[in-house]
Amino acid sequence: MAQLYYAFTTFDEYSILSLIEIMKNRVFLNTIMKSLIDKIESNPKIDLNNLKEVMLISQQLLDASKGHDFMKVFINTLKTNHNVRGYFKNLVNVNNSCAKSLQWIQLILTNLSSLNQTHMSMAKRLIERMSSIVIDKECIEKLIELIEYKVNQKLTLKQRRLMKKQKKKVEKPKTRGKPRKGRKEESSEEEESASETDEESDADDDMTVNSMDIEEGVEDDDETSTIKSSENSNPHIDRLLIRHVDDDGEKGLKILNYLLMIHNNYGFNNSNTYEKLFSFINCKKDNVASSTLKLLSTYYSINSRNKDEADSYNKINNENLEKLKNLCKHGKPKQAKHAVYLIYNNFDSPQNEEILFEIYKNLVEEVEAKNGKTFVTCLISLGHICY
Repeated sequence: MAQLYYAFTTFDEYSILSLIEIMKNRVFLNTIMKSLIDKIESNPKIDLNNLKEVMLISQQLLDASKGHDFMKVFINTLKTNHNVRGYFKNLVNVNNSCAKSLQWIQLILTNLSSLNQTHMSMAKRLIERMSSIVIDKECIEKLIELIEYKVNQKLTLKQRRLMKKQKKKVEKPKTRGKPRKGRKEESSEEEESASETDEESDADDDMTVNSMDIEEGVEDDDETSTIKSSENSNPHIDRLLIRHVDDDGEKGLKILNYLLMIHNNYGFNNSNTYEKLFSFINCKKDNVASSTLKLLSTYYSINSRNKDEADSYNKINNENLEKLKNLCKHGKPKQAKHAVYLIYNNFDSPQNEEILFEIYKNLVEEVEAKNGKTFVTCLISLGHICY
């Protein structure tokens, strides 16, 4: 997940859009494949050659003529071989994990080994598009941990470079006069001094970010790091990979926004993720807090959350209610807007109206007091409450 974080924060806009389209196409293809398998299981004698699912899957293949022949063989295999059908059904399942996907792919390719070379290559291409970038719940949790690491990081890469330049300007080299010596001695001393300066510059380039981390007080020990260890990733390597990324957490939240938009039916709306995102509201960086509030108000509501975790959601909402009220009055305009919608969408129907009415009365009093610091924020909150 750290590699995806690094890609989204370092690639240009067109490359990022290409990655998003690849993930969208994967979800679209998996939905079609699931619908096709359900129709085969419900009625094995149905003629599937003229169905829209078959046409849409064949469009994912490069050669249309060969793709049509392949689809006939592929549909016949799905009908007759229940093992292959079961493996494909597990592969396109929304609760499938990254580790399980590799196992299902290996089993599918093993069972399709009887196909000829042309059909086998098309089957591999189809499976590749169905499992190009697999995102599961563990990936979302890992991404949130990486975002938390970047949020807690005090300085970005640009700020470190500026501090280094300022230090170089302040610390000017001291020159001292040297006694006259012979030409050989002067040339040998110049070569030695040049080699020493080259070594010092190389060492400075390698240790610039590390020294700045030590000066700013960033803790990189495994025991104190916010990134937890997992079976498939090394937290120390992930931390080194994204440490040089020029991001204070806002770009990471943008990645999470994309993933929740694409995989909106994958059940990422759990109470642990919800609680962790709420902790970012306390961040002193206004852009991070605004992005977090926008994310929470867009993708988390009463209708989208898991009913089994309703008590956990209510507990989290009640614990953070005072923060949301304070943002409606003293926060930035965007923060106040998203805080109003978050209260309206995440509390039950009678309770949210009572909370908003209480906030409304406090905002009216604040506006009548003509306090210049909170006047604009209060007006925006009032407008969205009335809307």
